[in-house]
Amino acid sequence: MPAPSRLFATDEELGKRDDDLKLGQGSVTLSPWTLWPRRYRIRRRRLGQIVLALLFVFMVYKSLMFDAFQSIQVVDDNIISDSEEEQLPHESGKFGKDDSASDAHKPVDVAEPKHDYSGPIKFHKLASSLHAITRTAGWRKSNRNVLFVASNLKSAAIMIPMACEMGRWRRNYVHFAFVGRDEMSLPDILDLNGVGSHCEISWHDGRPDSSAISSELRMRVSVGAALGHIQNYMHPQAVLIDNSGREDDFFIKSAKSKAKDMGMSLIELPANAAEKMMWISRLDSDSLKAWNRAEVEILIHSPPESSGGISRLLKSLQRADYFGCTPPKLTIELPAAVDPSLQQYLSSIRWPPTASDGDTRRNEITLRHRINRRMAAPDEASVRFLESFYPTDPTNSHVLVLSPQVELSPLYYHYLRYTLLEYAHSSFASEASNKRMLGISLDKPPTYLNGSTRLTPPTDLNFAIKNPTSSTADSDDRPPPFLWQAPNSDAALYFGNKWVELHDFLGNRLEPQRATRSTSPKSKKLVSKQQPAWLEYVLELVRARGYYMLYPHFEDSDALATVHNELHHTPEEFAYSALDAPSSSSSSSSSSDNDGSSSSSNHKNANGDDDDDDEDPGHMSSSSSSGHSTFVADPSTYLSTSGSPAAEPEPFLTSQTQLLHLLPNDGDLPEAISLPLLSHDGHRISPSLHSIPDYASTFRRLVGGCNDPMPRKPSERSTTDLFCDDTGADFDDVEIEPRVVRARPSPVPVPATTPAVSRSELGPGAIPAVVKAETH
Repeated sequence: MPAPSRLFATDEELGKRDDDLKLGQGSVTLSPWTLWPRRYRIRRRRLGQIVLALLFVFMVYKSLMFDAFQSIQVVDDNIISDSEEEQLPHESGKFGKDDSASDAHKPVDVAEPKHDYSGPIKFHKLASSLHAITRTAGWRKSNRNVLFVASNLKSAAIMIPMACEMGRWRRNYVHFAFVGRDEMSLPDILDLNGVGSHCEISWHDGRPDSSAISSELRMRVSVGAALGHIQNYMHPQAVLIDNSGREDDFFIKSAKSKAKDMGMSLIELPANAAEKMMWISRLDSDSLKAWNRAEVEILIHSPPESSGGISRLLKSLQRADYFGCTPPKLTIELPAAVDPSLQQYLSSIRWPPTASDGDTRRNEITLRHRINRRMAAPDEASVRFLESFYPTDPTNSHVLVLSPQVELSPLYYHYLRYTLLEYAHSSFASEASNKRMLGISLDKPPTYLNGSTRLTPPTDLNFAIKNPTSSTADSDDRPPPFLWQAPNSDAALYFGNKWVELHDFLGNRLEPQRATRSTSPKSKKLVSKQQPAWLEYVLELVRARGYYMLYPHFEDSDALATVHNELHHTPEEFAYSALDAPSSSSSSSSSSDNDGSSSSSNHKNANGDDDDDDEDPGHMSSSSSSGHSTFVADPSTYLSTSGSPAAEPEPFLTSQTQLLHLLPNDGDLPEAISLPLLSHDGHRISPSLHSIPDYASTFRRLVGGCNDPMPRKPSERSTTDLFCDDTGADFDDVEIEPRVVRARPSPVPVPATTPAVSRSELGPGAIPAVVKAETH
């Protein structure tokens, strides 16, 4: 039987073509394909598709394996081990080390192990230590746990003393975790650093198996995995690491990434943290948790012809130590006419001094130039200044007000940060005494607000309590800080929530129908005209709410801020009265109308008081039961101006480099309830709310326009409880506190017509105001 002449015998069309061919025109070649059984035959096209698919799978597999190999082999090309160097040819063409004869007697270094292991990660020693900390309540998201983490033994040696010091104060549960390559056992590390039983710390070994030969990628993953396990069992409120350049790169990158993903507060300590930042060991977990949330913005108001003071202030800000933190934002309010020298200096200054990313071209100064050349009135100047700042987050955003006459110490930000975190963000911040704190002052004013009386700070050491768990914090003879019901415009930080409340207060206070109630030719001014006008309104809010500021009590040679009086400028809103003030004694009555003082106030007692208050029915007396009379500001007796022979000497900036050396009681900040408290006129009062003079009820009736002077329950960041509508009724959006809650006598009903108000009715503590005759 002749062989078929076609490949596919079942195809009739192909078979027809073959019938037309003549015999002998070509030889027929048998294909091996035809010899296969029919059930094993595959089309050629399908076979080609199978081959292409296999080739594609092979290429994808090869590409994936190459990428994985490249990611695992993360090795620094600039570091070559001794074993690799021996295999490289030198200039002589020979392989191996090109050692000279002088190096023959040098000891042979042991080659470092290659970091190429990328196997599965196992933590053999971490679980036991995490299961042993159940007493710290680590399962709760809010607790007292604080974690120190180190991968390099040099960094651990720097951070261990700080961690032990924090454990000694017993405000936190302190933990220390090792996550590096070194295979030294944990007991040997502790012995090497002299850690004994006195160091009350929980130690954790978070190093993976085979850490000495692990690749960079494996170590980075292991650091993140160890922090993840610690987060699940501990929930630390803050994580402290060394960022001075000693730590491994894989640790820094992984710690920052993991802390951001888990929402942990990461505190990066600078190189000199052990010497200059030991105060951080006194903070509790809540304060450390707010480390990155608390923000400060500097606000400087530049009066005309103040280029010298502004330049000196900005230079002191640049010299300050910000210990790795982002420097505060800087806003400068410029007058309409700017000095050419100041313009030139501002064009060359850079802020912040050292950017975190090394970019020296960054300049984050905000300049606000006033266009209106007209001299502003006190009310207008107050509104303009307070509008210069509004916090984005009232809880965490604060403003530092600085005067151009101020010069700051390099340690100013250490003190500011320490006291801010302690009194505004610690576990004690929720107490009533801390909630009434308006802010923190950096300087101790030489006089009271009236400018006529020297300030005498309290020196009672009974208020200087120390931490009872500290064995070395012995009391010394240095006086503690004190509380004062007086705002400060030279160098003071105001809390963001209080600044929001001040905005609301001034908006209500300057309503036309309310502003006229306290405007009188005989109304006496309590704040010196050497101070800006907005302080008068802040003082009203302070007295109505019972607020106070924290003032330091350093020696004159250890000041954090000093005010230079030789460059003093009278506030612009009061400059016209200083220029037009009459010099003759016959103009005393005119001075009484403008400055808030009468002719009889030229002779004052030690507290700057006079005896001419009964003639002013609208003035709310600040006298107390001790017999002192009215506290007013008299320009003729100012002590703070540079021209006065009785001016106080300027304090010197401290030369100390550590903040704890300035603070009494080993840097332990006392609770606000234990500090001495002064009224605005210098009287010693109790921090208790019940002992503060009832100023709010008088303010509501005389200024707020309320028929019922009974103070209502204050609303957070609102002052509507101090004001009423045009009819004298309370606003409906404020909840009225039941009267049975307050243990105090019922107020005296206000008569329909009030021609005058006696001092006995007003009581101690008052503001300038006039009561108009109204018929209800």
